[in-house]
Amino acid sequence: MLINSFFNISSINKDETNTKFNVVIELNPQHSIYEGHFPDNPVVPGVCMQQMVKETLSVILEKTLLLSKADNIKFLSIIIPNVNKVLKLNINIRSSENNLIKIDSNIADEEIIFFKYNASFKITS
Repeated sequence: MLINSFFNISSINKDETNTKFNVVIELNPQHSIYEGHFPDNPVVPGVCMQQMVKETLSVILEKTLLLSKADNIKFLSIIIPNVNKVLKLNINIRSSENNLIKIDSNIADEEIIFFKYNASFKITS
């Protein structure tokens, strides 16, 4: 798990339908992941971006999730934790039926979209 070590959730705002969530997250630039990715030029690994979406959605839904399918994964810009410490994670739940949640999401700051991700997650508990 990356939550509360690699990143923290600062706030969660939702729309009136409980399908769109705007989450402010804060990265921990001192996390040991950056020692290997990369020692003199740390960047957030793509797999960590995907995991941040999953773990944040789990917190929002108060459910344990398992990635079922990932579509349209787009890494648009590098996230440098010392520069881009505070980010916005946007999650739009497209559908929720038969214990399957389908989402569109992105990670951005005020000016740049770093990552776009469509995924399906199975609710396991």
